[in-house]
Amino acid sequence: QKANKEVKVKETVTRQTPFSPDSEEEKVAMEKVRKPMILFMALCIRRPELIKTLFELSSADKADVLSKTVKQNMSKLARAVGTKHGASEIALMVAEATSEAATPLLLSFLDTLAAVGEKNIVSQDFIDACYKIQEIKSEGGHKNPRFLIPVVFAIKRDDLVSKLPEFLGADSDVFMAALTKIDRKSTRLNSS
Repeated sequence: QKANKEVKVKETVTRQTPFSPDSEEEKVAMEKVRKPMILFMALCIRRPELIKTLFELSSADKADVLSKTVKQNMSKLARAVGTKHGASEIALMVAEATSEAATPLLLSFLDTLAAVGEKNIVSQDFIDACYKIQEIKSEGGHKNPRFLIPVVFAIKRDDLVSKLPEFLGADSDVFMAALTKIDRKSTRLNSS
């Protein structure tokens, strides 16, 4: 909390990544949290149902340091658990178990899981899992396209065209995130 107050006092903060510490106090706190959190993540690999607990604790009120630390290490967790148990199965299990408060962590998890495939190619099974997650997390019949952002670059053109109204109807952050993801992928393909 002290670190968060210090950051709020400083209006302009220059960070290298969104998950880097905002202050010296936050850096110290993140270092203290890191080791137990990594040990808990190791348990999550063996017992993936514990991922729900990790996400719920990390998305609790005033758990900013824990949340940042989990996001910093999300790629390790997602790769290990996706390789061991299957990316699509784990994505569905975690999505069904997590609450709305844990959605940012779920999205980070899905984004990392998308690359857990043969030669970092997103499988159709994982794309279908993201469609199902979008259905599971729909609110009042409204499907939120942010659950498709991790795989938007891998969705077949015809399917993407049918999903375009959902992206256009979403807020500008979701739409821009989807465009950025598509652009990043096409840039990598063109440079290869």
